[in-house]
Amino acid sequence: MASSFDLKTRTERLNEGEKYRIENINGVKFLWIRTFPYKTNDYKRFINMISFAINSYKLLKKFERPDVIIASSVHPFTCIAGYYLARNFNARYIAEIRDLWPETLIDMGAMKKTVFLQRCFMQLKSLFMIEQKR
Repeated sequence: MASSFDLKTRTERLNEGEKYRIENINGVKFLWIRTFPYKTNDYKRFINMISFAINSYKLLKKFERPDVIIASSVHPFTCIAGYYLARNFNARYIAEIRDLWPETLIDMGAMKKTVFLQRCFMQLKSLFMIEQKR
């Protein structure tokens, strides 16, 4: 599953009124989930990330129980949703962190480093690593 909002083109893949769409891509069922649109890297992108986590959590609760939840993400909110879905379904949980968020943003100068922000995300990373091992 992925956000239906295309980051590269800043366009929506879903038709008006569609909250999600299931497509068969090379024999694999793929779920597009509607998220909040944005044009630039401002607070609306943050809302997009949060909307993906919330919408995926609410939507996937309607599907049959999976054996495994794999949360693969650049930002941690997908991993949060994956964690709670795995708990809800009593499924195995795997988190793939493809980017050290927010460290990459801090290193690029796109986000200020604060003690509070660092502590929050270090706690999240610790949670993901501990839960993966169970």
